[in-house]
Amino acid sequence: MTIMPVQHGGYANAVKSTVISVEFDYGVVNRPGVDFAIIDGQYDVGNYRLTTDYDGFTTQVIVNMATGSSIGTETYFYEVTGSTTSADVVSLEVDLASFAIPPGAVVHELRFETLDNQCDPIGLARVHDGFWLGVTQLDAGLKGGVQTCGGTPGGAVGVAYSLTGPGPSSLSVGACGSLSVELSLPITTLVTGTNDPNGEFVFSSSIPASAAGTAIWLQALDLASCTLSPGVATFIN
Repeated sequence: MTIMPVQHGGYANAVKSTVISVEFDYGVVNRPGVDFAIIDGQYDVGNYRLTTDYDGFTTQVIVNMATGSSIGTETYFYEVTGSTTSADVVSLEVDLASFAIPPGAVVHELRFETLDNQCDPIGLARVHDGFWLGVTQLDAGLKGGVQTCGGTPGGAVGVAYSLTGPGPSSLSVGACGSLSVELSLPITTLVTGTNDPNGEFVFSSSIPASAAGTAIWLQALDLASCTLSPGVATFIN
């Protein structure tokens, strides 16, 4: 399990009814198993209401940090009587399926509301294993982007899409041979490129205004290892 950097989320004390919004530029994709983790100090455990929006609806779950597992010691970014304070860190893993988010669907914002005065939200981290594809929120007439992580450093990478469905389809891809992909025919190559030294690749492009309301399915391929990312299903606003 790899915990990605927290994006647009930070350390923040919170009293009851405080709502903190955490945005992920390239989204959190509902894959089998754990999709994101809540990080909190063990001595500030409490209940949170997590909410997210998908397809025009708001869904929620309520979690209790007391059920998390300790993952180490972390130093806080504030001082108490002149010295920094540290505590065991608790990670609570959450599956987007608990929000009734469809498999492969992506959400870009998650909010948590503290339900107890003792709650102290610390961070929200995206979790992934292996080769991974993320997609920004797609808005017609604006720029949208994709990001791959966990690829072969310096290796070739490609991203393709379908406007007809999530497959599966059989696709012949050069030296990788025949692959079963999570895209329905016809399949269009969005971009090919080269991973950076960290095995990551980022691409952005303008989205036609006429594409508003279009459903789109995407999948990436690490060409050096012939590894496919999980498919991503989203839509253009």
